[in-house]
Amino acid sequence: MADANDPVGRLIDLALYAPVGLLTLAQQELPGLIATGRTRVDNQLTLARFIGKMVVRQGGNEFKRRMQAAEQARREPPLAPQPEPLALTVVTAAAIDHMPKRSARTAPSLRAGAGPEDTLPIDGYDSLAASQVVLRLGSLNTKELESVRRYEERNRSRRTILGKIAQLQAR
Repeated sequence: MADANDPVGRLIDLALYAPVGLLTLAQQELPGLIATGRTRVDNQLTLARFIGKMVVRQGGNEFKRRMQAAEQARREPPLAPQPEPLALTVVTAAAIDHMPKRSARTAPSLRAGAGPEDTLPIDGYDSLAASQVVLRLGSLNTKELESVRRYEERNRSRRTILGKIAQLQAR
């Protein structure tokens, strides 16, 4: 090895002895490096194959399960929900006249003097919020709008609905 202050000696070390040393070392260590690399790659491939087989097996099982459920659902139609029995109450005209306004609103066809004008063109009207009713008003004709207006004035008098009806009737 050359002295640190001798530039020619250092050049000979780098140009001649270093490559010869690397070749000698590589010749001795190369078989071990190859074996280590091969082992790592083989281990990774074995693991990847195992995981792949497991995923395919699980996917196949899940597919079979879903197909069996679909086949069973196709063979057995779902049970129809049973309607709840209705309780019927006999109400006289005198009793209807004495009902509070809220009860009359929930059963408009039972009020005294109920007529065709009380049949509303919007299904489930009393259960709808004002915003839901307003969305449906645009599809009604003049007679239907007037029916809704009269009903709303007699019952809840919601300004949102009455305002929209007035706007539509003004056209």
